[in-house]
Amino acid sequence: LILDAPTCVCRERMMNRLACWACGYTTSNQVDTLGSSCPRCHTSKLATRMQETENLIDTRLKHYKEIEPEVLEAFADFPHGRYDTHRSLEECYTHYLDLIQSWKNP
Repeated sequence: LILDAPTCVCRERMMNRLACWACGYTTSNQVDTLGSSCPRCHTSKLATRMQETENLIDTRLKHYKEIEPEVLEAFADFPHGRYDTHRSLEECYTHYLDLIQSWKNP
């Protein structure tokens, strides 16, 4: 599955990520609240990733763009689909769940 989104959308989503250090659950501050209990393991509080600075995110996004052609070429022979993720998170999550269900029940 190829997820397309403008760089500004990717940057915003990366800056808004929250994580549980106990189980690795990752979410967004648009879905969950900073400092709230992890909805998966309930043993840790959701926190931002300390290393997620704008400069580091921009460096990472630049690297992704540089390697994207090679990655797409490497998987060109595999069945794939492209999805525009320039939508609200709720719309994306709903669509992802629909895709997963369609794969489970072809």
